[in-house]
Amino acid sequence: MKKLLSLFLVFTFLLWNLSFVSAEETCKEEIIENAWNYTFSPDWKSFAYVKEKNWKWIIVKDWVEINKYDSGVDKLKYSPDWKSFSFMVYNDDKQFIVKNGVEWNKYTLVFDLKYSPDWQGYYYEVYKDWKDFIVKDWVEINKYDIVGQLTYSPDWKDFAYVAGKDWKVFIVKDGVELNKYDSISYLKYSPDWHGYVYVAWKDWKRFIVKDWVEWNKYDRVDELVYSPDWQGFAYVAGKDWKAFIVKDWVEWNKYNGVDELAYSPDWLGYAYVVKNDWKDFIVKDWVEWNKYNLVDGFKYSPDWYGYVYVAEKDWKWIIVKDWVEINKYDNITYNFKYSPDWHGYAFVAEKDWKAFIVKDWVEWNKYDRVDDLAYSPNWKMYAYVAKKDNLYFIVKNWVEWNKYNGVDELVYSSDWQGYYYVAEKDWKWVIVKDWIEIGKYDSVLNIGYSSDWKNFAFDARKNWKRFIVKTICSWETETITETNPPLKANYSKQLIISKTKLNKTTSWKSQIKAIDSLINKQTNEKLEIIFKNIWTIKLKMNIKTKNKYANLLDYLESSIWIKLWK
Repeated sequence: MKKLLSLFLVFTFLLWNLSFVSAEETCKEEIIENAWNYTFSPDWKSFAYVKEKNWKWIIVKDWVEINKYDSGVDKLKYSPDWKSFSFMVYNDDKQFIVKNGVEWNKYTLVFDLKYSPDWQGYYYEVYKDWKDFIVKDWVEINKYDIVGQLTYSPDWKDFAYVAGKDWKVFIVKDGVELNKYDSISYLKYSPDWHGYVYVAWKDWKRFIVKDWVEWNKYDRVDELVYSPDWQGFAYVAGKDWKAFIVKDWVEWNKYNGVDELAYSPDWLGYAYVVKNDWKDFIVKDWVEWNKYNLVDGFKYSPDWYGYVYVAEKDWKWIIVKDWVEINKYDNITYNFKYSPDWHGYAFVAEKDWKAFIVKDWVEWNKYDRVDDLAYSPNWKMYAYVAKKDNLYFIVKNWVEWNKYNGVDELVYSSDWQGYYYVAEKDWKWVIVKDWIEIGKYDSVLNIGYSSDWKNFAFDARKNWKRFIVKTICSWETETITETNPPLKANYSKQLIISKTKLNKTTSWKSQIKAIDSLINKQTNEKLEIIFKNIWTIKLKMNIKTKNKYANLLDYLESSIWIKLWK
């Protein structure tokens, strides 16, 4: 395949060829009234949902009504192969599971239903006659006053849970009751399921219980961490008003407080946050770092060489990254974003009553509020929600989108070319998908998308009605020439099917200079057409080429947008 070249040549090509085929996305809505709790097969060819009709609650699969009940139906589930299904029924003060049309035993309460990977085994917790117990593969297991924290081995052959009886709690492993204590937490099992560990409380002391053995007793025990091979361990302990790390039975330095214990994947490096003498600081591999008024949000790079945390100093908040203090701000959110190689970073900061993004030391545009910062996996695209003049909007790659009274649930496709979010407009909520507004509802929730990003569905309410909206999006084509261009910026993304043959790539600086020069010479009508062409170029590129030219495409799009609408 011939290499694509400099983007300004693409730009020039588009100027010379203003007759093309356009495809504008249209979405067709299919409304299913009095319905909710939908689920789709992985290929989105089959679907099921719960519906209310003539005072009956009905399960509908592929438009066929399966079961009817006089009262509530909920928690509809399907197996991965879409051949088995189950749901819960609330009927006559009783609850029960229906699997593949077969009603299971009725109980006062039923919850926490889970299936084995092949959907042949199952368990759930039930309550009946003032007792809690587990039902596993049709068998009712011993009854207790309370049951919880049910855990299964990967092969589904072994299981364990916490049970309570006569004011004591204990572990039940494979049907066997272990030692009784006043409280139990942090239950964990080794990868091979042969070893186990938990934190127990007895006689006002806390301690680790590992494989039947009780360890040293302390006033506090938490944040238990185990090595991948299950041979090493560490946790935070407290005794005599002091806190410290216990690693492989050895007690380390004592402080007023210890939190956020973390270990490297190879178990050789460690770090934690210390609170001592009214100061916070990091202790890494026995070394105490700089002291601040407060330290929080401590994170490490995957290779354990880089790190970052938030610190408060002189009534200002700073980012400390790899020993370097980054600018002081009035506030910093903990929504850190880091590039895969840990070289790039971004976060949301506030200063002088304004919020903005800080990326690689550079402060971006300031707004009244900034939320939901997100970056593409290749770190070349970003988006966030901003607020200005009491209106909310999406900012993607420097471009501000349409403004609404509210914006929520911004989600991007895996390639970051498609997106949707929920927006409030004129006291109604709409779905915005790839620049297109869909519907107006009193509320929107539970949005689901197909893997190809063409189909989606959501639960909605309108005029006191509850329904499912199932939407299919397609592309309608038309020919656009220089004599009939779309002259108004309606923000509808259009695709252009075109083939270009380019020669040799120039430097980034030369491309930017050429783009700026060409943009300044064009009419707004031509720029609007080219603005809509950019997305086609992105879609026609393969992954390697797209990664190579992503920054130039974003620069071209942003530059045109700024000239046209700012």
